[in-house]
Amino acid sequence: GGSGEVRVRGGETVKARHIIVTVPLGALKRGRPAFEPPLPGDKEEAIKNMGMGQVEKVFFKFSEAEWGVLQGLGFSTSLTVALSPPSASVSWVSRILGLHRYTGTSFMVVWVTGPEPASQMQQCSDASLIQQLHDFMSGLCLPEDAQKVPRASSVMRTRWTQDEYTGGSWSYIAAKSGKGDIRTLGRPEGDNLYFAGEATDPHYFGTIHGAFMSGEREAERIIAKGG
Repeated sequence: GGSGEVRVRGGETVKARHIIVTVPLGALKRGRPAFEPPLPGDKEEAIKNMGMGQVEKVFFKFSEAEWGVLQGLGFSTSLTVALSPPSASVSWVSRILGLHRYTGTSFMVVWVTGPEPASQMQQCSDASLIQQLHDFMSGLCLPEDAQKVPRASSVMRTRWTQDEYTGGSWSYIAAKSGKGDIRTLGRPEGDNLYFAGEATDPHYFGTIHGAFMSGEREAERIIAKGG
């Protein structure tokens, strides 16, 4: 029984019989949204213990002709790059997890992993990113092929870690956490407050299908209670 209220920016209040909270773990770690009454202590501890990944994507645009050159150099398929030991002095390009063509587009997507490399990447200008990627890819080629590597014409990047509504990329089990924390985070509170999202699925956390399945889980829970 009972109902809940959601107060949004601008002062509007929305009342509902059931509320499903699906905000990312990174936002919960920042105390967003605020709950009244506060969440139980064990749920707050679970939020604190669980890890939120810091992975960013950078998208570099190449023309179709340039992709023909890249394909000839071996860059057309997914390419995994060895990681260097984490260090604040290591260039973000040394922490690239992989780079490949983004399906159906003319963009190359580059995965950057770790808080220091991701932060360093965000501080670079577009021109600097393009130059550094060009130098990095040239270094992967044979000396006689290095000069053939084209330069990207433009770049876009994610800012998940900086985004106030995400606070990172996706959840993971940190050293002080376990699946018990995931179950605690996904546990309903009271009669009308539910939690979903990839961080609440103990089997598929960190995935899109985990997020989708958690939504189905909570919908079924509400239906089972008679809506």
